[in-house]
Amino acid sequence: MEKALKFSGFIIDVDGVLVRGKLPLPGAVEFIRYLNKNGLRYIILTNNSTYTPLSLSRFFYSKGMEIKQKSIFTSAMGVGIYLIRNLKPKGKAFVIGSLALKRTIRKFGWHITDEEKVDAVIVGLDRRFNYHKLKIAQNYILEGAVLIGANPDTSFPAEDGRIEPGGGSILKAVEAASGIKAVIIGKPEGPLVEMALNYLNTPLLETAFIGDRLDTDVLSAKRYNLYSVLVLTGVSGQRTDTTIKDINPDLVVAGLYELIDLLEKNSQKSKF
Repeated sequence: MEKALKFSGFIIDVDGVLVRGKLPLPGAVEFIRYLNKNGLRYIILTNNSTYTPLSLSRFFYSKGMEIKQKSIFTSAMGVGIYLIRNLKPKGKAFVIGSLALKRTIRKFGWHITDEEKVDAVIVGLDRRFNYHKLKIAQNYILEGAVLIGANPDTSFPAEDGRIEPGGGSILKAVEAASGIKAVIIGKPEGPLVEMALNYLNTPLLETAFIGDRLDTDVLSAKRYNLYSVLVLTGVSGQRTDTTIKDINPDLVVAGLYELIDLLEKNSQKSKF
């Protein structure tokens, strides 16, 4: 853990790290308090497109975590940035996703419709997904619309300890129906990590990426030469299952209490 002595910035996942559903995970409140108290820079980075930075900040505050809106980046924001940078400043989209995703896309100047020709089909987590939406998406894509996935996560941890289907599972259905692979915005692809790093402005080797998934969080860290911390409170729930396809985290901890303890111990060592 010697590298922890030089940590000056943190990228932190949400689901499975700070919360499970609507419940804060053990050590989450204390970890954010530790970062704030010590003046450490951090970004909350989530693939979950059902959040807006404002709604998520309010939620965190209600649970005792003082996280400002400006310190939160979501996959929905990444979608909006991609639309105006890579397609056009103003366009039309068909959206399979949450109200938060739709509001964010409108905020970036795009119109949402299912009644006229669109430039893009955007897919996120939609708990009301059905065959009718799948058919509309398929038709638009076959007519030439770009398929964009807010994130590739096929599952996420729920409050009751079970794993629930994620937006990535819906995206796979749309890909199968259309025969077209999507442009992925969320971790480990797309602009999300770049957005976070630009905001943090901390050296890559002094930045830790804390997440619960090997295939998105740890892989993102590896791609950007960040120090990867895998917590076992989310999708990767056992120490025996902490590597896949040569994706090896730099550190594995049971939860945030263990991480706080390691950070504090190394902080004390650096004083001598």
